[in-house]
Amino acid sequence: MIRYADDLHASVAIDTIDFMAQVRPMQDFFAARTKKDGTVTTRVLDHKAGRFRGIQHYTAFGATIVSSNTGVTEEWMASRTLGIQACRASRKFDTAVDRDQARSLRERGTAFRARVLEDVARHGLQRTERLAPGRLGDLMSGLALAVQLTDPTYQPKLETLAKEFAAARTAAVRDTLEVGILQSCITLIEPSSADTLQVKLNDIASDLNSSQQGERPVSSRKIGPILRTTLGIKTSTGTGNYTFATLERQHLTELATLYGLLPPTEDVKVDEERSADSRPLPPAPSMAVVNVNKKLRRIR
Repeated sequence: MIRYADDLHASVAIDTIDFMAQVRPMQDFFAARTKKDGTVTTRVLDHKAGRFRGIQHYTAFGATIVSSNTGVTEEWMASRTLGIQACRASRKFDTAVDRDQARSLRERGTAFRARVLEDVARHGLQRTERLAPGRLGDLMSGLALAVQLTDPTYQPKLETLAKEFAAARTAAVRDTLEVGILQSCITLIEPSSADTLQVKLNDIASDLNSSQQGERPVSSRKIGPILRTTLGIKTSTGTGNYTFATLERQHLTELATLYGLLPPTEDVKVDEERSADSRPLPPAPSMAVVNVNKKLRRIR
């Protein structure tokens, strides 16, 4: 597919059940298809050819259309995607599309492209208003230019559409595993007054699984790589051969802002002097329970 897309300058259309599971081994290719900056995809075609001789570089940029039963939720792809929720169609299309109709549409499109390129050659490319910040604005810049060239009265609708895309992206991100892990980290550091706290990965997994009733439990082994790579939280092996995560309040606050979550509360200092009414009660005398001759005896 990479070779054909490069040789034919082709658009790529994929219809699959789980798009993210299919394309993880090709992250570099699909991530580079969204921006025309000269990025290439490199593959080793002949391992026996010697150093640098069996390597082939492919141009990655091009249009990509994806139909997937599962959401495109991973950040590296979701931030480069305009997601459109498919709905069941109610319209009926009785007229069959034949070659003559397709040829007419293609000819009209070619004529329109020629007029636009001629205008660009004479007057330069029109500058359009940025509809959204970040990559969403980059993705929608082509739509903004198309509206300006065809019917500028649709500009307000396009601005509304940009807000809907941003809202849908925020909602999709909040359903991801890394956001669930981040929320559990915030929950665990919340009761503490410390700026830095070491927490067992098992505790993070327990809190995460308790908040996701009915779903498949997540193990601490799966949480570790996401903490280190996606969230940038340090992990280390500590007492009892447990793996610990070092939670920093400031870092969690920055991540919460990035993912649209409520940040952990600031450290609140409590006076050491407490009123007599607020002093804790003295501990109760210790009690042990011993089983002797199958009878329970209490020893104070």
